[in-house]
This record gives sequence, C-alpha cells and structure tokens, in this order.
Amino acid sequence: MPSSPAQTAQVAPGEKPHGESPGTPGAPAARTPPARQSFALADAWWPLGHRAEITTSPVPVLLGARSLAVYRDHAGIVCALADRCPHRRLPLSLGRVNEQGLLQCGYHGWAFDGRSGQCALIPNFRPGEKPSSRIAVAAFPVVETGPFALAWTGGTATAPPAPGWLDGGAPSRAAAERDGSPAGCPRTLAGTVEVRAPHRQVADALLVNPGAALGLGWLFGSGDEIAAPWVLDQKPDGAAVSVRRERLTFAVRRIATYDRALRGSRASTVTIASGGSLLLVESDTTPALHQARVALGLTPTGGYRTVVRWHLTVAGPGGVAALVAARVALTRSTRAARRLEQAADRSATVADPAVDLIHPEPTTTTTSA
Repeated sequence: MPSSPAQTAQVAPGEKPHGESPGTPGAPAARTPPARQSFALADAWWPLGHRAEITTSPVPVLLGARSLAVYRDHAGIVCALADRCPHRRLPLSLGRVNEQGLLQCGYHGWAFDGRSGQCALIPNFRPGEKPSSRIAVAAFPVVETGPFALAWTGGTATAPPAPGWLDGGAPSRAAAERDGSPAGCPRTLAGTVEVRAPHRQVADALLVNPGAALGLGWLFGSGDEIAAPWVLDQKPDGAAVSVRRERLTFAVRRIATYDRALRGSRASTVTIASGGSLLLVESDTTPALHQARVALGLTPTGGYRTVVRWHLTVAGPGGVAALVAARVALTRSTRAARRLEQAADRSATVADPAVDLIHPEPTTTTTSA
C-alpha cells in the first residue's frame, strides 16, 4: 500500500532525513538544520535584492553556493529560507504565501514559518495534530537597510548589527524645494546587472574608480586621480572602510600643464563593507547638484558571476539632466555589464591603499632552526 505524502520524505545522499515526530515507530531520525550553512562566502550581510522588488510572491535568489526562497510575509517582513522543501526537495520558491503568512510548498502543501523555518502545517494531518519540531528548513537572518534587503551568511547566533551607513543622507522634498530645486527632488534610479567577473575584482573596481566602472564620470569622476587617495575612516571592527578620492571628470589621453581639463574634476567619498558586499559612493555638493550618491549591493552567484544592484539618488537644479544621463549609462544592461567587466579586469593590477585594507595580505611567520 503506497505511503501518504505526509508519511514519506525523500532524502538526499549524505543527509539526515526529517521525520514527522520523534516517537513515531519506523519514522526516520531527523534534526534541526545547523546554524551555519555553506554559502562559500565570507560571513557578512549580503544583498538579496532591492527592497521595493520583494513581495509576497516568493522568488529564488542565488547567494554564493546556496539558493534561497525570498519573500515578504503578510506582516511585511522579508524572509529567506533554504529553497528546498524537506519532503520532496521541490523548490519552495515555486510555492506561495498562504493565508497564515506561511510559505507553502506547491507540491504537497507543507508550510513553513519564515522566521524560524519550522514546519507549521501539513494539510493531511488530523485535526489537532502538529508537525514535529524537527521538520524544518534553514532560515536566515534578514534586515532591510538603505535600498536593499540583506541576509547574514554566518549563522543566526553570530549575526552582528547590519551596516547603518546606507541609510539616510537623502534630502527631503521640502528641503530640496527650499534650496531652489525643481519640484519632485530628490530623484532616484535603481537597477540590476549581472557581470561576468569574480566578485572581488568587481568590488575592487568600484572602490578604486566607481565613476569609470559605472559610466558616471560627470558625477564621481572617471579620469586620472589628481590627488592621492585618503583613507578617512576604518571602523575598529574592520566592518567598513571609507576613502576620499579626487579625479578628473573624464579620462583624457594627454593633459598639458595648466590645461583646462585639470579644472574639471570631481571629489567623492567611497565606503565599502569588509568583504565587498556593499558600497556607497557620495559626491561633493555643487551648485547644480546638492547631492549625488549611489548605493551598490554586490552578490556573488558563482566563481565568475556577480550580480550588481545599484540605487542612484540625485538632488538639485541639475538633477533632471543627471538622471537622464544616468539612465542612458546604467539601464542599458549589455553596455553597463561590459563596462563593469572591463573595469574588473583592470582592477587586478591596481595598487590602492583602500583595497589593501579590505583585502589584507595573509601574514606569514617564520621559525628559526
């Protein structure tokens, strides 16, 4: 006689199966998923997506070596679960958020709590019967900060506070109008591009010359540096590094002394999280632009693939023109990806003090004979 869906669960090779209850005769042994999961990434807060794009419809998100099901529950909280039902291994991202706010598998209807990962509902159970607490999927800490939703990859017990420097800094509409800016400022533009380059090289390229890597030289400068980079701040715990740069607005082949091109420069401050998952680039204010800042989230999806999410904010009388130019540079995904890939290739040979702080060389010890 065939077993019912609630009585049988396939088990992947090398894994311990999840049982329905510890006291059920013949039921396989089960265990709660471990706190630490193998992402093949550094322990850090990594972007899952733009906050505005995450809804109650679950989507698969590849983060390092793991696939996650990401969604909002009915309370508006972003949840991230391992994208595999422990019953028949169907991706949970193919399911739905049910009336109770649980993520329900689309195969046999097992439903999981997005905060704890515990199975809270099996449809063919008798009234009053509850699933075993050992039936669960891995759940990961998620926070929303700045324009992104972030997941912690180091285990639930060790999650530090999420970086707060992505929040704030955007002027209000009322303040912008008082300064004489057109109505509707500040203006924002967001998007995503997949880059065929290793994550570390993409992060280095954006740290060293974000204007060239993004095609936003008129905002952040993209030419030669006219002053040495100045490391402004290194957090005591090594969580982030800020560096100030001043570059020519555009790259030119030759510049004579006192050439007019030297007067066209842009100064900016770049802050990067340790591990290179998050960056914030802020340009100095000008009469035309009271603010120009771009927040960047980098998500490795393989050894040679990186998803780059960006969120640009401009404010001031020149905000409209800047946004139109940025849309041309950033929203044409093929051109934007090629520009980032070329910048990543160049970053492999660049020596920079901020890069050295983010990726310190391993120390070696020698022992005397």
